[in-house]
Amino acid sequence: MNQINTKKYALIIIGFWIITISFAFLNAVNDHHKQLTDTENVMADIAFKKDIMYRKWAAKQGGVYVPISKFTPPNPYLTFIKKRDIITTDNDTFTLVNPAYMTRQALELSATEFHLPGHLTSLKLLNPINKPDAWEKEALLGFEKGDTIYTKQETRNGIEYVRVIRPFITEQNCLKCHEHQDYKIGDIRGGLSLSIPVTDLYRISAKDIKQLTINYLALLIIGILLIVFIMYKLNKQILSRVKAELLLKESEGKFRGLFTQMNDGFALHEIIYDSAHKAIDYKIININPGFEKQIGIPAKKAEGTLATKLYGVSPAPFLDIYSHVAETREPNSFQTYFQPLDKHFEISVFSPMPDYFATVFTDITERKHTEEQINQLSQAVKQSPVTIVITDLNGDIEYVNPKFTATTGYSFEEALGKNPKILKSGELPAEQYKILWDTIVSGHEWRGEFHNKKKNGELYWEFASISPIKNKEGITTHFLAVKEEITERKQSELALKMSEVQLRELNVTKDKLFSIIAHDLRSPFNTILGFTDVLIENIKDFEVSQSEEYLGLMNSTAKKTLILLDNLLNWAKVQTGNISMKPEKIVLSSIIQQIVELSNPAAKIKNINLNQIQVDEIEIYADKNMLDTILRNLISNAIKFTNPGGRVNVSAISKQNQVEISISDNGVGMNEETRNKLFIEVFK
Repeated sequence: MNQINTKKYALIIIGFWIITISFAFLNAVNDHHKQLTDTENVMADIAFKKDIMYRKWAAKQGGVYVPISKFTPPNPYLTFIKKRDIITTDNDTFTLVNPAYMTRQALELSATEFHLPGHLTSLKLLNPINKPDAWEKEALLGFEKGDTIYTKQETRNGIEYVRVIRPFITEQNCLKCHEHQDYKIGDIRGGLSLSIPVTDLYRISAKDIKQLTINYLALLIIGILLIVFIMYKLNKQILSRVKAELLLKESEGKFRGLFTQMNDGFALHEIIYDSAHKAIDYKIININPGFEKQIGIPAKKAEGTLATKLYGVSPAPFLDIYSHVAETREPNSFQTYFQPLDKHFEISVFSPMPDYFATVFTDITERKHTEEQINQLSQAVKQSPVTIVITDLNGDIEYVNPKFTATTGYSFEEALGKNPKILKSGELPAEQYKILWDTIVSGHEWRGEFHNKKKNGELYWEFASISPIKNKEGITTHFLAVKEEITERKQSELALKMSEVQLRELNVTKDKLFSIIAHDLRSPFNTILGFTDVLIENIKDFEVSQSEEYLGLMNSTAKKTLILLDNLLNWAKVQTGNISMKPEKIVLSSIIQQIVELSNPAAKIKNINLNQIQVDEIEIYADKNMLDTILRNLISNAIKFTNPGGRVNVSAISKQNQVEISISDNGVGMNEETRNKLFIEVFK
């Protein structure tokens, strides 16, 4: 029966909807046609005012003179004007173009160029071409009766036009050409007929009408479908309500069983008001066994008792919340600590009827204690001075503590879902990571060091302990990494190792220095000793000049030996990193000459010919002290290992951007072993 009524109402509503949409559609089409007519009138008004504008301008000027041409011959209908044609001082002939003549030419040009034809017409003709057609004549007669505009639609050469004609009113400026026709100011002396092409306008209008039709048809269909859908839903709700009423009785028995068997506590209460209708207490009406179990009060004692008396507190617990629910019928839920029972409860409250409320509650004391423990543990993890990372079984990060962000530079959001591989520096072998993964997957803990990379690219060391997290069944669900940054410790260890290496290098440098001193100073001291031996043996036989010569050589050798010693000390500073290389521009020949002079006394003792081959003025860029030491050592060695009576040659050749310095002798030479040690260490 309900279904039949629903269909009937649906058909009535659909019929009303069709009528409404049809009326709205017709009204929209009518409005569109009015807009189209208004547009046509505006177009015609603009065209008419344009033509009138230049006609009035010409009338105010009394007409204009233009050169006589094929396009503008003298107007034979203006012969009554004395100065219709004039000749200029340059002997050029001009003819008068009055407003009518100008308007007619403009209309002819407009018709040929833009398909906008027009026609000047009058019932009193000067020019036969202005003779009105039947429609124009009808309009001109109507103008004399007081009409102001005539319009009509017509099609010419496949183009649709709206023809418009308006009257010409005689003005003062018009009398120059029309006074002889007995016109007076204010008379109707003719009209201007214009044809406005509207084919494109009608085409656009047709598209608009088509779109309107589609839109309203779509609206009609959507409305019908919506009505059908709503009525279907309404019919379904009616059937559902009937079924619900049938099921309600059936469910009451089941609800009663649920009421008595549910673990949650349930209680129905009635609000108690004073004379001013202010809630002052509430009475327990009914409770379930769950209430007795969680509160610990039997039904016999609770039911019918006021809350203030039952719980021994005043005002009644949560009276404000419960009275608000009972008065507004808005349900509420909250968690609270109930001091009389020293328990935490989660309570949902609703109002089944005015002035009554029901509560469903659960003892969550144990859960609260667990949450507190979890919160304490969470705070400990957050405030931990070491990095803590938790990943899923694929190694993707699910949690990092703030220390992770402080150490790596990655925020929690940036790290979430990423693999710890984002920290890899690439310096540790892949085998180490494989051992790590195999260890934790097998359920064991892995300990070791990582050389990782921060977000900003900075490298750092950390010691990590990675172990599986298992559930109650012993199944691994996650992996936990606890990591401590040990960069400073590693740097300290590295600094200690480097100090040991530097100490060993200093000892080696010391030995080399002693070897070099013995090597470089032996030759000049031998020279000095040689001269002193000669002087001691021949002091009595030498002339003063000879003694002075030997003493001068000894003095020169001693001074140069001092310079040599300074250079050796500078070399030692370079070896220990206490001096830096200071290159400068040097003339090579002066350095070689100075060293040859220093070494010449030693060469003379062995009767060795020390030659400086002609060296060009070559300018080099080098450290003077270092170059001096190198060349002096090479020349000293050459003298040392050249037999008496031999020769040592020193030369230099410029090759492109470099200089080759050659020190050659005809001495004993070097064996293979000596050559192999030449650039490894200094040896005696």
